[in-house]
Amino acid sequence: HAMALLMALSRKVVVLDRLVKEGRWETRSARPIHRIRGRTLGILGYGRIGHALALRAKPHGYKVLVCDPYVSADLVMDIGATLVSKEVLISESDAISMHAPLTSETHHSIGESELRKMKPEAYLINTARGLLIDEYALAQALSKGWIAGAGIDVLDEEPPPADHPLIALPNAIVTPHAAFLSEESVLELERRAAV
Repeated sequence: HAMALLMALSRKVVVLDRLVKEGRWETRSARPIHRIRGRTLGILGYGRIGHALALRAKPHGYKVLVCDPYVSADLVMDIGATLVSKEVLISESDAISMHAPLTSETHHSIGESELRKMKPEAYLINTARGLLIDEYALAQALSKGWIAGAGIDVLDEEPPPADHPLIALPNAIVTPHAAFLSEESVLELERRAAV
């Protein structure tokens, strides 16, 4: 799901779809659209899911940066990624995907300060935990153009209130905590529960 959000944001799939459905057969309004190869993906939290995302991003030509205080440089170098500080990851990434557990240390890991340090063409993706990001600072960053877009699958409050600021933003893709969802994962969960 994180990879799908990354690709949808990078290639402006949702924006282009909306244009066509509005009767506008053009790409000008969706620009800039950048080539994926050579872009930098930052992964904040390098557990099983962060690692799986890195493995999927590398063949597409992404340079992968990892920030996780609990992994070694050797572990990320095995797939050609680079272990960096949070500051480097934030300032150098074209997209950042959140994969850290929610702890007192990671609560609001991304807030106004971090969002202001990101590239204006960068994307932020969160399929981990809603409280990793200050959602109201993110809404401000998206509204004011501090960053280009966000793909969010988890929120502080689920379901969100109707007036949640991220819902109405055209540069935010918000999905209903569906990253885990596949028919196979549901079947596996049912099997585990039955044992």
